Amino acid sequence: MIKIHCTKKLNDALTLDEAGTVKPKIRPQMAEKLPQSGITPLNHWHGHYFSIQRSPCLFLVHDATRFSLFIPNIKKADLCNLDYFFQDALMNTIMKLGADERLMDNAYALIHRLSFDTEVNRSVQGSMNQMIQELKWHLYGVEVRDLLGYRQNVWFSERPCRVKGVVVQ
Repeated sequence: MIKIHCTKKLNDALTLDEAGTVKPKIRPQMAEKLPQSGITPLNHWHGHYFSIQRSPCLFLVHDATRFSLFIPNIKKADLCNLDYFFQDALMNTIMKLGADERLMDNAYALIHRLSFDTEVNRSVQGSMNQMIQELKWHLYGVEVRDLLGYRQNVWFSERPCRVKGVVVQ
């Protein structure tokens, strides 16, 4: 499973079962096809639920790489289908970054079911808060309701962001 570490706001918005997963209302067959166990490099993300221009948005940051996914216009009722929205945002962002078919297939094979908890890493949360502030600045004058988020994800992936304590050679 891919673990998403939630802020309080995201955790309060989610309806979780005993295993810490959401039960999808739409496209449940897609979630059933995803592996439920195993180790994947896509594990450990931090997520925050917030609003821009009164549009509810989700922001996810991968702990190890600080790769981010911005999912705009995701209402509370849509959060039960977060497995689908995560897969859609990740795959479309990788495609917009110019990945070839082999890389797309490899990325798709790494996607597992999502599970949620409230563990936090202050370093990741600090990076996420800074990215959200930059996003709000970047979207100034843009109608958030008209966005899909893929272009903003590409913009974030091209901006430099380092993990505290990790030396890049």
